[in-house]
Amino acid sequence: MKAFDKIDYLEFYSKTVVKVKQQIKKLNQKVSVTEA
Repeated sequence: MKAFDKIDYLEFYSKTVVKVKQQIKKLNQKVSVTEA
């Protein structure tokens, strides 16, 4: 694996993690609203 590929992968991975965390936040908000 070239260093460049590694950097690209890490960037993609971190972006994906951010998206997933945002999705989870939204889901949690929906759940807390329905529970309240």
